[in-house]
Amino acid sequence: MTTRLVILNLFRFSRRVGAGRAFALASPQPQKGSTCPQCTTCPDPSGKPKKVQYLIAVFICVACQFAEAQNCDLPLLKIEINNFIKKGEFKEAEKSVKKWMDCARTGFEFYEGNIFASNIKRYRHRNKKAYKYALSADSIWHTLPAELSKNKFQHILSMAEAAALAKRFNIAKNYLAQAESLININNKPETKEQAYYWFIKGLMAQRNNKDYKLAQEYYQSSLKLYLELAEAPTHYLTHILRFLGQRNREAGDYEQSLYYFQQELAVYMPVYDAGNKEIANANYNIGAVQYELQQYKEALESFLKTNETWKKYRKPGNRYMRYLNEGIGDMYWELGDREKALEFYDLAVADVPPVNNDASLEMLKKGDTLFASGQREQAMQYLQQALDWRTNTFGPQHYLTGACQNFIGKKLYESGNIDAAISTYQQTIRMMVPDMKDSARYANPAPELKVVSERNILESLASKGIALSDRYNRTKNKNDIYAAFETLQLAIYWMEKIRKQPISEATKSFWSGKHIRVFEKTIETAVYLYQLTGDHSYLQKAFAASEKSKAFLLLSALQNHEQNSLAGVPDDIILQENRLRKKIQEYEGKVGLEEQRCGEAREKQLSLWNEKLLNLKAEYDVLLKKIETDYPSYHALKYEVKNVETSSLQQQLLADGKSALIEFFEGEEHVFIFLLTKEKLDVFPVIRSEAYNIKLQQLLKNLNSPDLFLKNPAAAYDGFKQGASGLYDILLKPVLNNKNNIERLFIIPGGQLFFLPFECLLTSLPTGKDRNYNQLPYLVRTYSIAYSQSAALLLRSNNSQPKKKASKTYLGFAPDYNTARYEGLSLPPLFNNISEAKAAAKIFSGSALINNKATETAFKKSASAADILHLSLHTWLDQDDPMLSRLLFCPDEKEDGQLHNFELYNMELSAHLAILSACNTAAGKLRSGEGMMSLERGFQYAGCPSLLTTLWTVDDESSSALALSFLKNIKNKMPKDKALQSAQINYLKYADPAAAHPFYWAGFRMVGNIQAMENRRGYLFWGILFFVIISGGWFWKKRKNSKPTFL
Repeated sequence: MTTRLVILNLFRFSRRVGAGRAFALASPQPQKGSTCPQCTTCPDPSGKPKKVQYLIAVFICVACQFAEAQNCDLPLLKIEINNFIKKGEFKEAEKSVKKWMDCARTGFEFYEGNIFASNIKRYRHRNKKAYKYALSADSIWHTLPAELSKNKFQHILSMAEAAALAKRFNIAKNYLAQAESLININNKPETKEQAYYWFIKGLMAQRNNKDYKLAQEYYQSSLKLYLELAEAPTHYLTHILRFLGQRNREAGDYEQSLYYFQQELAVYMPVYDAGNKEIANANYNIGAVQYELQQYKEALESFLKTNETWKKYRKPGNRYMRYLNEGIGDMYWELGDREKALEFYDLAVADVPPVNNDASLEMLKKGDTLFASGQREQAMQYLQQALDWRTNTFGPQHYLTGACQNFIGKKLYESGNIDAAISTYQQTIRMMVPDMKDSARYANPAPELKVVSERNILESLASKGIALSDRYNRTKNKNDIYAAFETLQLAIYWMEKIRKQPISEATKSFWSGKHIRVFEKTIETAVYLYQLTGDHSYLQKAFAASEKSKAFLLLSALQNHEQNSLAGVPDDIILQENRLRKKIQEYEGKVGLEEQRCGEAREKQLSLWNEKLLNLKAEYDVLLKKIETDYPSYHALKYEVKNVETSSLQQQLLADGKSALIEFFEGEEHVFIFLLTKEKLDVFPVIRSEAYNIKLQQLLKNLNSPDLFLKNPAAAYDGFKQGASGLYDILLKPVLNNKNNIERLFIIPGGQLFFLPFECLLTSLPTGKDRNYNQLPYLVRTYSIAYSQSAALLLRSNNSQPKKKASKTYLGFAPDYNTARYEGLSLPPLFNNISEAKAAAKIFSGSALINNKATETAFKKSASAADILHLSLHTWLDQDDPMLSRLLFCPDEKEDGQLHNFELYNMELSAHLAILSACNTAAGKLRSGEGMMSLERGFQYAGCPSLLTTLWTVDDESSSALALSFLKNIKNKMPKDKALQSAQINYLKYADPAAAHPFYWAGFRMVGNIQAMENRRGYLFWGILFFVIISGGWFWKKRKNSKPTFL
């Protein structure tokens, strides 16, 4: 009975034990109401137990304390707690903290225990409890002796963070003020403390002031410092990366957003278990951005990874599970798996009460489904409910409310209710521009008015403009077409504003491609207005819209080279910016290459490169912010792209009266063909019919597939004649009619026309039965042709000068592929490339690096010194990622011989002319709104204004003959386009009929500057040479030594 009472009392009192008590036993003797650590509680003497019971209780307490002394290794516990925190196992860490508190004896030990408890609660997002533990720690802190409270700065920042997260913002401000006063007294804190300080500043800007731009600035400063540490704290690093990912997503910079979310995941992966909630959350965010980028397969993979973890601890009716199931359903739907889509849609709309803000999404989904099934009235009820819900929840001027309103407008437009759609878009515009007073249908906001969301205003204006244009096609109401044009012009203004922001290049290209229909409709309405009014200004605006849709990134990058000296920015800032930009380009390429290795990817190397890339981007973001603050004029200039004026083109390119510029814009419904001559600008709209698309694709297939004309030559010949003459009739015959004085064409392709060599189009349909490719009426017989990705780039290339003067006239590279080996590649030998480079070197008395001397190392070292750069070698085209396309040199001990496109982007070449006598150097991935992403583009970035490139896998023998004929013409000072025209006509004249098919000769094209090559040596050189000859008889020795160099 006595023992039972003791045990019962011990059990009863043990339930009162708490992890947060801030005191300890001073001696092993039990006191009234005190507790024994790590076991039970001694019985209360007030209960008047018998003496023997009391003695037993004392014995148990002493035994417990003795046992505790054996297990309480606080240094070991600290390691255990930190390891659990590092791995994200916060529940286990809390158990260890409880042990710590039970073992603690001194005030400082209790202080550390409360700090541990507060931190872990913060990591678990239990912010109020975290703040309570922080207050306990703070009360102990003030009782500690000076030698134990040295790190006051760290403690104050910890208190500021806890207060900020618990929304005690005034208290957090006070702590921050104390921290700042310490900085002033103690000068510069350690890097880790500085990073923590900027993190708290960012947290306050984010949570208290809702100033997300300022928060981003603070977080980027913190990120830069954290990345300098050998081991950055996972929690803070990932918080910053997640915030930056969300901010960039809201700004429409999806590529940069995806990068930050992927880096957050990369930080978790080495230290957290695969099933950790934070990893699942990161995958969800990644999937959401991939969805925005229309990368449906990748988004599905990310969502399914999230699902594996979430379904273990989230209930099916949880709002986030419904978001996820809906997202998975959307991805299956986009990928064509309707059954799977419906399976997850059913999970997304499970019969459970709506939680918080999921109601509107469910309503939108139901409305969308009903619209698709034709039940429009019922669908509109759901959509209106969703809009009402968001208006009440977020307010009428929130971007999510605007997005919902745009969605309703889109559904109305798709259903054919154009008037209602226009009204809905107009309501969204007014929601996004609070200061806009005019609510009339045709009214638009002034560009200087403040907008709630740039993305939403762009979507609203673009949709409204397209709807007004369609309304004009139905009603022929002139007010509609005028309003459509004005609205579409304003949409392009906002698109350009987004593209000019310091967002990633991929995202700028994404926005251009996403809204290519806006450009098409703008051109269409401008042409209508020109035809309606006869006002040529509309024609000029149509051409300007076409230009804005082309090669924005390439033009802005090339212009950026010229802007550095215009705004008074110190050289060291420019150098630092260029260095960081090039390094980022380099490491993005390295990461892309390593990821291509798939299962063979070197995880450690990939991790190091990703870490380096993250460091560089953080440093670059901080530098851009400094430039924006300290040099605003340069910052504005940096993201400004100058549009070309037709008058400039006429004066500088077309003044001879024998040249014409033809620019193609290929939209979804039309191909607009602009003709600019010395006298005038004109436009020729063509319906983009199915017949047009088929004819173009068949001709392209005929041109670059030799098997077709070798296996069935008769059918291939007839097909080529029909296709080449038919496309000429559609694309050029109406344009060039009665233009008998024109001898030169500058062609700006668009869309699929980038793949077409216009030289081989037939100006008439041959009627003879004989198959004779040599004698066909090719366009090249009448016109020399030069290409460019935009008229602005063409003008720039013809006016540009190389960044530095070349020291060599000619430098050629011709590797021997009989012995060269490349990882993952199998290449056939080239039989004519070495003889081609040798012959070219003789033409110009230059140098040719041949065989195993033609290395990547040699190219990087000496290419920048050549005025004419000639590469006769293999290439490898990467259709998925054009930046990983490569030129194949001979490998050596320093380099693997594979010069990637991303490496070209970081080079500075002084060549006036680069001859890329290799396969597919003009081919690549066609990116809507930007053009062909190819090796040709890499050389343009590197500074070459003039290029001879190839559209397909060219024949070794014919390409060598053409290249040499072209170079001889260049030596004879022919303009470059004329040099190529002459070489192609000459080839046709003497070619064997079996090798006269356009496959053998039409793949080459002249890009950019067409001016004849000048003698670069100048009068001073010849004056000195003449003096040397007269004075020393050195002339004959010089002649002997002036032979071409072959290495």
